Amino acid sequence: MSKFIKTITEEESKFLNKTTVKKVIKSKEIISLEKAVREIDEKADKLNDDKFEKALEQGRECLDVNQWWSSDERKELLKENGIQWGKEEFTEKAYGISKSWWSRLVKSAQWTDEQVAEFIALCESSKDEEKRIHKTIDNLNAFGKGTLKTEETEGEGEGEGEEAEEEPQSDTIFTLSYKGEGVNMALRMTADNVIHTKNTKEEIQALLNDILSKM
Repeated sequence: MSKFIKTITEEESKFLNKTTVKKVIKSKEIISLEKAVREIDEKADKLNDDKFEKALEQGRECLDVNQWWSSDERKELLKENGIQWGKEEFTEKAYGISKSWWSRLVKSAQWTDEQVAEFIALCESSKDEEKRIHKTIDNLNAFGKGTLKTEETEGEGEGEGEEAEEEPQSDTIFTLSYKGEGVNMALRMTADNVIHTKNTKEEIQALLNDILSKM
C-alpha cells in the first residue's frame, strides 16, 4: 500500500478532476478504499481481516481500470488532453499507489471465487497453528500460484516492498470452507492425511450430509 502522492502539474490536476475521467478511472472508489485500508493500518492489526476484504474489493476496482488502461479509448483520452503517462505515473498520480502494489492488487482480483474461498479456509484452519497463514493479498497471490509460504515473519502484511521470493508449494491437499446461517466451517487436509479444523466431527458430518442431500 502506497503512502505518497506524486507531484502533479496543473494540467494533470485539471485532467484528473474532469467528471468523465473520474468516472472511467474510478478515482473516488479506489482512493476511498486505499484510505480505508490505511486507516485500518493505523488503528488495528495490520493483518486484520477487514483489511484483507477491503484490499480485495480495491483489487477488483483496479482490475476494471487496468483493462481500460490497455484500451484505445485510454490512449485517445490522454492524447486529447496532452497527458503523457506510463502505467507507473498513472497509478502514482491518480491514486498515490505504486505500480508494484497496483499490479499485486490487480493480480488478486484475477483468482476465481473458489480459489479465494480455498485460501480463506486455509487461513482459518491454521489460526491456532505455529505456522499460521495470514489473510493478505500477497499470500493470496502466492496461494493462487502454488508458491505460498507456510510460515510468515511477524509483522508482514500488505503494502510496499520487495516481492517475496517464491517458496515450495504448501503441503495442503484439500480445503473446505462454508459460511451459512448459524454455521461456519473451515477444514484443511495436509499431505500426511492430517485434518486441521476447529469444528467437531459431528458438525462436519451434519453439514456434509445436508450438502449431499441437495445434490
